[in-house]
Amino acid sequence: MPDKSAITFLKKHPPFNLLDDQTLRKLTEVLTLELFPAGTHILKQDSEPSRGLYIIKQGRARIYAQTSPDRQFDIDFRGPGDTFGFLSTGANRVLDVSVQALSDTVCYVADKSSVMNLLDEHPEFSEYLMPSYFPKREEGHPPPHHVRNMLHDGSDKVLFTTPVRDLANRDIIRARADISIMDTARLMSAHHTSSLVIVDESDRPVGIMTDKDLRD
Repeated sequence: MPDKSAITFLKKHPPFNLLDDQTLRKLTEVLTLELFPAGTHILKQDSEPSRGLYIIKQGRARIYAQTSPDRQFDIDFRGPGDTFGFLSTGANRVLDVSVQALSDTVCYVADKSSVMNLLDEHPEFSEYLMPSYFPKREEGHPPPHHVRNMLHDGSDKVLFTTPVRDLANRDIIRARADISIMDTARLMSAHHTSSLVIVDESDRPVGIMTDKDLRD
């Protein structure tokens, strides 16, 4: 039976707010709820890929890579409404990153087959969920074959192997430094972007505003 609280939560967060009510109901029917105490490694580098997509309901998680025996590299920090999870259909695949709960963290977890069905049936979902893994393409054309392989064979590897030129394919959204916080949020929402570049009166970049800044 669909979890009404889960539906309400997902409707507040992209890319799930792009899905119609029927699709959301179907998704909540397969969700499980899991608690990870602070410090827990939810996913660990060099282990098998995750079994599904994790949606943070509450708490915070750190994504990082162990680059040497005594050195770690922080990749991202995620909070409520954010997702993580690296899927793979290939054999002998392992994770190149770890995900650790920074505080007591509660996650909705969608199983792998349900996520793959969402990606196949709702292009707008995949475009928002992992925009960095989809090079720019003509409207109406499916992702290139090698992009599909990257998604199914372990999207975590893309982070370390994709050239920057393949990711920097969106128009840069800019705003003057005197823009209000409310107008910043509206501009980012209108352009479906999680960040924008702040420029001075000469249109020179002076900083960056992200959705994390707005949340914090």
